[in-house]
This record gives sequence, C-alpha cells and structure tokens, in this order.
Amino acid sequence: EEAIEVFTQAIAINKSYELLIDRGDSYYRITKYIPALKDYREANKLMQSVPEPYSKIGICCFALVKENEKNNNKELVKKWFALGIKHFSLAENIISQMIKENKNAPEKIPDAPYAPLVNALTEWDIRGLGLEEMEKQLSELTLKVISKTQSVDYLSSDIDIDVRIDHAILLTRAKKYEKAEKIFRQIIKDDVSLVGPAFNNFAIELRKSGNEERAYHILREIIDYDIPDKNIVVENLKIAGVKHAATLRKNSRHEEALAIYKLVLQHNPRQKEWVLCELAATYMETKNQAEASSKLREAVSINSQLMKQEKFKHYPVLNRLGKELPNS
Repeated sequence: EEAIEVFTQAIAINKSYELLIDRGDSYYRITKYIPALKDYREANKLMQSVPEPYSKIGICCFALVKENEKNNNKELVKKWFALGIKHFSLAENIISQMIKENKNAPEKIPDAPYAPLVNALTEWDIRGLGLEEMEKQLSELTLKVISKTQSVDYLSSDIDIDVRIDHAILLTRAKKYEKAEKIFRQIIKDDVSLVGPAFNNFAIELRKSGNEERAYHILREIIDYDIPDKNIVVENLKIAGVKHAATLRKNSRHEEALAIYKLVLQHNPRQKEWVLCELAATYMETKNQAEASSKLREAVSINSQLMKQEKFKHYPVLNRLGKELPNS
C-alpha cells in the first residue's frame, strides 16, 4: 500500500512505463487485480513492442478467472480466460518477431526470451477448479512454450534465478520431472541458500501433479537444512507424507508408512494430532492395538475435542478404541 502511494505520486509527475509496471505489480501482490490490469494496460500503450505488459495482463486475467469461479460466475470466467489467452498470444507473437528480426544479431536476444510467458504460465494455475477444457488449453500452451525454449541452457548461472525456477516449475507440470530436478539441483549448487524455496516449489508441483512419493522424498531431503520459513516446508512434508503413506498402506507396506508418520511427527507439524490418528490407524491395521491406543491417547492429549469432531469419523477403526480411553 505504501509503495502504491509513492508510485502514484511519481506517476502524477511523470507517467512512465516502468512506474506503471511497478505500481501494477504492487496492486497484483495485494490481489487488487482490476487496478493492476489498468496499470498494465496503460504501460502497454506506452510500450507496445515488448512482451511483459501483455503477459502481465494475461496473468491478471487468469487471477480474475479464479476469482469469478469462486463466485460461480461462469460468463465472466469465460471472458477473462479468453482475454488471458489473447494476451498470451500477443506476447508470444512479439517474442517470435523479436527473435526473427535479430537472428543475425543474437546478442540482442535475451538469454531466455520466453521468460515472460514462462512466468505467466507458472502463475496461471487453475488446477482443481473443475475447468477441464481450460486446463487442457493451458497444458497445450505449456508444452508449446517448453518446445520453443529447448535451445536455452537453464543450467547456466548467467540466467536469472527466478527465470530458471519458473521454467523448472513448468517442466514439472508437464511431467518432465528429470529435467526439472536437474535445473533445481543446479540452482541449489549455484546458491545453497535457495535449497528451501527452490526444492519446496518443486515438491509442491510434484504433489499437485500426483507424484506424492517423489514430493515426500524431496522434502525429506531438504528438511534438515537451515532454511527460512521452515514451518512451510514442514507443512508440505506433512501433506505429501500423509498422502504417500496412505498409498503405501493400500499396498500393505505398513512398516514404510509407519516410518513416514514418525518422521513427520519429529518435525512437530501443525495439527499433529491428525498425523497421530493416521499412525494409530496404521497400528490397528498391523494388529498392534497397544501402540494404536498409545498414539490415540497422545492425539487426544493435544486436542481434547478430537473424537467429537467431524473429521474423526474418517477413522472408524479408532472409534471403539477411543471409547476405551479414560474420560472418553
């Protein structure tokens, strides 16, 4: 908000492309998408030959897709999606034209010319909204952009870190896991302080793509590093671990599932009582009622109302056990 005030004062003196983009970015970060859109459009009028305003307009459009989907406004969802795709295409055309015009002067072409589109696509995550046809279109666009960036060496430290992370995220969404992991590992090799944000982003994308097992192992690998916002990584470890363990249990690999729950609990996640319930249920599946009772008792000691909550109904195997606890 303070940045917006300062940018507004500066724009009143000199309405420049850079200031409009900066104020638009500030609006976007506080989810004021319509004012952000207006600034990006004004910036676009001043600089029609660069792709960034077009891609940023597209990003705003897709943020408004999500917003209107929540409000069940199907017509506006279609409108904003179409506008997003339109501006994506405009950005793509400008980049293609720039590359074509400078084919004999490669020094004038950025190291990662499609970076604005890659960034836009990483922001355009509409998975889980039930918009299957739109998801399909975005997947096709993702593969198209990836194919156009094959000549770029994203392992090179000369390319901006954020650009490399965005590209690796896009590769993960396209299920090109090995290529993505190679980039993430090179980023960490270049700067070990990025192990937390880089690998956490990778794990989140793996999880969203349905690869819970790999997500869990990546998070397990980084959890012992001294990383900022470690609680976020712990929560993601819990989510990925619980889902992976559930798959293991279905395949009668109970010992491996037990080990995962125990490791997650070592890091003291939020709402750990529900991880303890998973652990107790797994012990019941292995006919170890004593350990199951112990873990359920520990869960109840953390949350005395646990067995009265709706979520506890998901553990029918623990119902009888719970009734046997003191003061249940």
